[in-house]
Amino acid sequence: MKRCLAGFIICLAATAFAENVSRLRDYSTQTVSLTAGFIPDSTKVILGEPLFVTFVVRNRGQQPFLFSHVRNEIFTVTATNTAGLPVKSLYFGFDGNGPVSEVTVPPGKAHAMRLFLNERCQFEQSGDYTVNCRCDFWHDPPDRHGLRQPIVTVFKLSVLPADPERVSELIAAWGRSVLTNGSPWEAAQALAEFNDIRTIPYLAGLVTNRSDVSYLAVSALARYTNEMASADALATALQSRDDFVAEAAGRALRNSGQADRAARALLPALTNADVSVRTRNARAILPSRRHRLHFSLRRTSARASGFL
Repeated sequence: MKRCLAGFIICLAATAFAENVSRLRDYSTQTVSLTAGFIPDSTKVILGEPLFVTFVVRNRGQQPFLFSHVRNEIFTVTATNTAGLPVKSLYFGFDGNGPVSEVTVPPGKAHAMRLFLNERCQFEQSGDYTVNCRCDFWHDPPDRHGLRQPIVTVFKLSVLPADPERVSELIAAWGRSVLTNGSPWEAAQALAEFNDIRTIPYLAGLVTNRSDVSYLAVSALARYTNEMASADALATALQSRDDFVAEAAGRALRNSGQADRAARALLPALTNADVSVRTRNARAILPSRRHRLHFSLRRTSARASGFL
């Protein structure tokens, strides 16, 4: 995810702790002059706590600095324990799936991007870890920016044992983020890390009010289909115009034995005169292409017989 956080960077430069400033390094060639690095939101977390890392690049040169990326594939994040053994990686790697984002950093300006450490590294035990963050502008033409070396930051991370009281504080904090002006994307990612019914109201709010993060929220709510508030939110998501969101909601309700609930929620849409509306909602509620084809044939037959 990309966020232009120039104001944040200016504030960081003025008020950051020396430890954070030391994570940024200068990178220079004949044509490029940058200050860049990775800054974690914290270096001490409990097991399962959501943790974001900010990638910062400030252009100290005279010309704009340009780079491109598809999602966050230019970043590599790994971690090792005190024995030097790597933690499990959760990152699927570069698959070319997604639009190319073009970034221009004007002279004297800064650009920042947020990375979710939990989707890169899985810390299964408490202890001390070394986290290595790296950015490679490897797929840009060599003459585009002239920077042929990676941007690297290494930091120590202490992972403490799980703490129920701390979990309560974290859920409340991310919940406030949903209700105020926090990043919905980050809130959805963070709340999805907790297997806790106290996250349901906030996730349900994201399903209802933020279509751009509905898929994340629906995927998390699928764990709580026996809870009325969660099932209600999933029923609402069935009517999403985003096929992935609607299908995820339908799959969650089917898997929990609530296909009848989904059918009732979508009945008006399944009989809509617009074939695209019928198809989209059939895709959400019916489990396979074979079932959807059967539904379509029955609809055609019924219409031809004058029943519809």
